[in-house]
Amino acid sequence: MAGVVAQVSLRRLRGFWFLVAAALQLFHYRTAVGQTLLEVASDGDLVVPVCFMLPMFGAQPEDGGLAPLAQLGLLILTPPTLLALQHVNSANCSVLGDDSCEALLNAGGRRVRLKPYLYNMESLAPGAAPPLVQMCASTDASVVTAAFTSAQSSLVASFIGGLGRLLISSIAASPALAEKALYPNFARTIPNQAANMVATVHLSRHFGWRNAVVMHNQDVLGSQLTEVFTDEARRFDVSVSSISLGVSLSDTEVERAARQLVSFRWKIVVLATFETETLRILRIIRRVMEEVGLDYSSYVFICPTISTEGLVANSLQDGMEEDSTQLQLFEGMLGVGTQVPVDDAVRLQSALRDQTAEELLEAMETHMSTSGTWPGGDVVDKMAFREAFKLIQSRDELNDYVMACYDAVWSAAIGIAAAAAAKGNSSDGQPVSGGAVMDLMRTGKFPEFQGAWGRRNFLSNGDTDLNHTRIEISNYGRPPGAERARHAVIARIDLQTNAVTMLSDEKAVWGNGRQYPYVPPDGSSNRSIIMTVLIACAVGTGMLAGLSSFLVWRNTRLKKRVTTLVNRARNEMDLESPMAKMLEFLRRYRGPRRSRPTGADARMLEDLIVSHSGALTVPDLETELSNFEAGIKGFLLGNMQRGFRGGQSSGVSLSPSESNGSIVNARSI
Repeated sequence: MAGVVAQVSLRRLRGFWFLVAAALQLFHYRTAVGQTLLEVASDGDLVVPVCFMLPMFGAQPEDGGLAPLAQLGLLILTPPTLLALQHVNSANCSVLGDDSCEALLNAGGRRVRLKPYLYNMESLAPGAAPPLVQMCASTDASVVTAAFTSAQSSLVASFIGGLGRLLISSIAASPALAEKALYPNFARTIPNQAANMVATVHLSRHFGWRNAVVMHNQDVLGSQLTEVFTDEARRFDVSVSSISLGVSLSDTEVERAARQLVSFRWKIVVLATFETETLRILRIIRRVMEEVGLDYSSYVFICPTISTEGLVANSLQDGMEEDSTQLQLFEGMLGVGTQVPVDDAVRLQSALRDQTAEELLEAMETHMSTSGTWPGGDVVDKMAFREAFKLIQSRDELNDYVMACYDAVWSAAIGIAAAAAAKGNSSDGQPVSGGAVMDLMRTGKFPEFQGAWGRRNFLSNGDTDLNHTRIEISNYGRPPGAERARHAVIARIDLQTNAVTMLSDEKAVWGNGRQYPYVPPDGSSNRSIIMTVLIACAVGTGMLAGLSSFLVWRNTRLKKRVTTLVNRARNEMDLESPMAKMLEFLRRYRGPRRSRPTGADARMLEDLIVSHSGALTVPDLETELSNFEAGIKGFLLGNMQRGFRGGQSSGVSLSPSESNGSIVNARSI
């Protein structure tokens, strides 16, 4: 949701002094205004005052041309609010579907009707909210429905709660506002976008991305969304770097952020910023990338708060859809949005198309004149309102904020009726406080109903219950061979298990034209050259250490084997032999000083060696071989002679000398 955010710091300071003045002025009203006196109309209905704070008109364009896009983005919130007010007061159930709105609006036998106090919001800057709260505090309204941003809501919600009133916002999505210790009487009909940020983390994990950059507004919503994303990413080892787009999102601040982005070289970029500013931000980012020679199409941009269709519709003014240069900036983008039942949204779209801008303008003037807040026709820019209403009617789908504004009015009326019925205060003059409506949410007794946004129920902290919904991942890309890019839902994420389910009928098309299952890299490899070298060195060192350990182990094992063989040889050696004595002498000589051999030991060893000198000489191998050969011959001849004597058939006779020699030599064998 976009707004006029220039000079926010100055406006915040001004808003603080407004709150101080309001606190002094409203001290007198604390007891009285915390409760609403139910006025009984002539037809028996209970008339309940409620404050509505909406961007209904702005300054007239000086050149007489079209209203700026930011102003149109604000004004689209007013028509669904005025339509819901009309439907509540006429008990028109055409948008609520099968629910009986008459039963929902019943307060002990009487039907609740709203008496609106309409106040115009000049902008979405934080300082624009306190003056409106100050004016509403002087009325007897106990419920305030407002198109307050997260920054505006955080500024005034505690103050409103301290007066016993209830603030229902239709566009404040910051996770911080769920903290009941700070904002006890605060509810909202727009989902807490913490779920979207968590889903974005699990989408990144599904695609295998381990690094991401979050570019965010420097405000309550942007900072909180970044914190939620970072905390969830750390749980799954996804690295996150955050880049601030500044407070006012000026071109200078955005360009500074873009240059910081290209220095990271990470290619997954989460844009936690106003949707209407996305086009300008992307345009500056692409220009900076082209200056440094980077390929814009290699990056993946993710909008974590809305579908790609809603993003493009909110970013482009009427007639800009044909500008292909602008649309190319969105190609390959992913959007993370909450799934809305189609039938419910279609019913609201049909009801809005049945209205005319003039009918709503007339109703707005009537309500504001009654409450004394109509500034006069010369100040009101009716042309801008007509343009905004035309923009709503021309869209194929309504965005979440339009549906949340419609449901906020019904939530206020149904809550007041239920609180009055629970207390039995249905007669004239009986009070109902905004705190009583909040108590219904805390205790789970707030009536469920089928709103424009789907099944509407509130959690104990006033947040919208998302149990009936799922997160949808959309993609804007140009399929191969197609002339134009298209929007498609490519995946769904279950909010209970965070499981990602890719749809088979549609595939993501990235900025470079390639389709899923191809997934663009997250850019971490471009930044990890030094890390890769370090890892390689570490691996090499580890391998060398392992090899050294193996060699030491092998040498130790071989040494053990050699030692074992030596010990075995020593054990088998005759301890009294000269060799054993020599080894013993050497072992003692190498041992400790006290056990070393003396001169007497050396002389004894010498005598032993000399006495065995004949056995220790080197043998005459030639003589031994001759004797061996003669022995073989004698053995063979002796056997032949014995055979001749026994059988008398050989015809060979031996001399006595040969016979004796054979016997002697045979023995030598």
